[in-house]
Amino acid sequence: MTPRDAETAVFPLHEYGIAQPTGRVQAPDIVALSLALTSHADWRPGFTEVWDVRFAESVDLVPKDVPTMLDVERRTREALDGSTTVIVATRPLILFSVKFYARLVKPLGRTVVAADSSQAAAALLGVDALPDLRAR
Repeated sequence: MTPRDAETAVFPLHEYGIAQPTGRVQAPDIVALSLALTSHADWRPGFTEVWDVRFAESVDLVPKDVPTMLDVERRTREALDGSTTVIVATRPLILFSVKFYARLVKPLGRTVVAADSSQAAAALLGVDALPDLRAR
């Protein structure tokens, strides 16, 4: 198991997959996690993609990362077809970034929703609570 695998899981019964990065998260980390999640054996198009960044030290995306982010969107387009992405971000600066990203990928047919708490994200998924992948 790679560190990236330890930060992703898919829950077919509830039709979602989650990426839960830790540490300082940068564009290459997002690419690796996106590919790990969408290539998981249990992933299916239409599942909800959840990014839970509550445990990340920071999410450092800068304008020069936009082409990389658009590229990963194109690379995962088929796997994410018909899905919504929920991003759990409890810090205001990260919430701002989520809203920016949502506008960036909307022309690609992607829907990104910001959740300001794990409870809000769980409600969107119809589950009692989000898992803590660090406990595995």
